[in-house]
Amino acid sequence: MRTRPMLDRVRQAVFNIIGAAYGDPGSVPPVAILDVFAGSGALGIEALSRGAAHCCFVEEDFSAARTLQANLKTLDLLKQTQVVQTSALTLKAPKPPQDLYTLVFLDPPYLLSRDSSAASPIGELLAKLPGQVPLDPSALVVLRHEADVHYDEQVYGRLEAFDVRRYGGMAITFMGLM
Repeated sequence: MRTRPMLDRVRQAVFNIIGAAYGDPGSVPPVAILDVFAGSGALGIEALSRGAAHCCFVEEDFSAARTLQANLKTLDLLKQTQVVQTSALTLKAPKPPQDLYTLVFLDPPYLLSRDSSAASPIGELLAKLPGQVPLDPSALVVLRHEADVHYDEQVYGRLEAFDVRRYGGMAITFMGLM
C-alpha cells in the first residue's frame, strides 16, 4: 500500500521516450539501470523486459525490498539484478557489471519531492548522484514527481533537465549530465 506504481500508459510513454533517445522507441539498450526508491520495482523490471542487461534496485523499506526480491526470484531475474536495502538519500550504489549506469529512475514519495530547490532532499540527491554513482557520460536520469513541482527550472550539480512531460497530476522530468 505504500508503493505507487506508475500508470501503464505513463510507463509506456516513458519507455517510448527512453527508446527514442537510443534510436529504438519502446526498447532499452542492453545497459545497466539504477532504480532508486524502487518500491514494487515496476520501472526496473519493465526496463529489463525491454532489453536492459542489469538493474540495481534501491529501496529503504524492508518489507518492500523483501517483496521485490521475491518477485525477482519468481520472474527468474536474480542473475540480472541486485536489491540494495538502504536510504536513497545516502545512496551509494554498487558498481554494475557494465561498470557504469546508463539509466537512472528516481521515483521518490511525493511528500519528499514537493520541494525542487537545490537544498531539498531530492535536490541534494540529484546534485550528488554523479559523484556517488558510476554514471555513463550519456546517462539519462528519469525523475517522477507531482506536476506542479518544477525540477526543470534549475541545475543540480552536473545534472540538468532537458525535457518534462506532464500526465494529469504527475510529471516526468528527464535529466542528463552537463
